[in-house]
Amino acid sequence: MSHRPVRLGGVIQRELTTLLQRGKLKDPRISALTTFTGVELSKDLSHATVYFSVMGQEERVSETEAGLVAARGFLQRHLARVLEVRSVPALRFAYDTSLDRGARMEEILSGLPELSSSAPAAGADDEE
Repeated sequence: MSHRPVRLGGVIQRELTTLLQRGKLKDPRISALTTFTGVELSKDLSHATVYFSVMGQEERVSETEAGLVAARGFLQRHLARVLEVRSVPALRFAYDTSLDRGARMEEILSGLPELSSSAPAAGADDEE
């Protein structure tokens, strides 16, 4: 298995994050609280799915996605200048729901009764 898609995905994520942090994406729909959480490339490196998350309300997600789609051409031109590849992958944007799922899981776990009183303490057997 080749590591090239993983490495290229990391470079794409880093470049897009740098553009976002430097304020190069001027679209007001793209929230300042946007984070690129990962990039997944197809095996032939022709398509890249860029995962993003947005802190805030649900409506910010669709607005941010619309802004990213509108900025796709700018982003691909930038990547064409910095990447050392024959052709730049076509960008697709997808909302990363893993942070929402993690927050929901933590909310559920925080509602459970404490189990530590019935479980032995870690390292208790080491005292012998």
